[in-house]
Amino acid sequence: MTQSPLSVATLRSGVFRFQVAVDVEQTAMALQRVEDAQTFLNKMPLVPDVATRLKRELVALSAFGNNSIDGGTLSEEHIVQLLDGAIPAQDEKDQRILNLQSAYEEIDRIAQAHDSEGARTPGQPQTGIVITEQMIKSLHTSLTKPMPHQPNQSGEYRDNAMGQITKVGTLEHGGIYTPPKCREDIELLMRAFLEWLNSATVSTLSPLIRATLAHFYFYRIHPFWEGNGRVGRALEMVILKSAGYHYSHYALARYYFEHKEEYLTIYNPARKSEDRHPNTAFVQFFLQGMFDVINRAHERASHIIAGILFENRLQHLLKGKKINVRQHAIVAQLMSLHTPPALADLQAQPWYDALYQKLSPKTRSRDILGLAEYQLAALSPDGQLRLLIP
Repeated sequence: MTQSPLSVATLRSGVFRFQVAVDVEQTAMALQRVEDAQTFLNKMPLVPDVATRLKRELVALSAFGNNSIDGGTLSEEHIVQLLDGAIPAQDEKDQRILNLQSAYEEIDRIAQAHDSEGARTPGQPQTGIVITEQMIKSLHTSLTKPMPHQPNQSGEYRDNAMGQITKVGTLEHGGIYTPPKCREDIELLMRAFLEWLNSATVSTLSPLIRATLAHFYFYRIHPFWEGNGRVGRALEMVILKSAGYHYSHYALARYYFEHKEEYLTIYNPARKSEDRHPNTAFVQFFLQGMFDVINRAHERASHIIAGILFENRLQHLLKGKKINVRQHAIVAQLMSLHTPPALADLQAQPWYDALYQKLSPKTRSRDILGLAEYQLAALSPDGQLRLLIP
């Protein structure tokens, strides 16, 4: 794809070119498998409880990935607690997570408004959502407010003073890039970028291609003092979500973090390439990421469904007096843990000891055997007590 190149001569930053420049043959198979995978995910019969849990998990993974790419050090557990409202924001690091949550909600509102125009189906020809300057500035405000730092101001473009140079990237990751310097150039390029991105040719591309190019060229312009990476990934999310890529639009940030070296390194070669299709490698990287995260989202949805069925069965066994309250408490505790504990470690816990304080070791053993009998939990060869969720 080499359609609709747009060259813009800036005042102080040279000539800037917007172009699709993607090799159709190299990307066709990857594009099709992503579309097929998303269609399969969209057709999963997700009841509201499953959909809510899946979204909650993916939002947390996305916030962790987005934050970590930019050097954040907060743990996944801490981020989950922040997003759930279990702990208040204490500092700027915490506020960044809440800002991401606010931006994700804004993205969903934008996509929902676009969705009201008609059903969106991955892979079907359609005109993509119109991306506006107001949308971009609003997303930047959501992602950086209320903690702007001089010279950064939420929703305001960068304006380098004479001799002040903004540098992007590192020598270790493909080189250092100097984006446009003055606000006049940035405003000129943002107008050209939006004109090109919303043109008939580009807006009717596969949203997978369009989202990647939006991310790529926005980051090249680098219009804000800080938050450009987050805004670029948010633009990508807007285009994907509004085109019917539900759930997977959240998860891509985590993929970028897991492949951070490649994510950072692949950008500069694409920018400097003299090839006929210089954007192909960046698009291929993106498509591999989408395929990976869609499959993970499907697996998580299946796991959540299995977990809900497991919980229902657990309650049924308790009500039918097939298991006792002690066994129910043990299984409930196992469900709250990320990794299966050793039985010896579990039995050393105060709550466990309180359950069996006046009961014999034989009763303890019988309860564990009963969990295995009803296919709830069983001891593994290494002594761990594992849940038997299908």
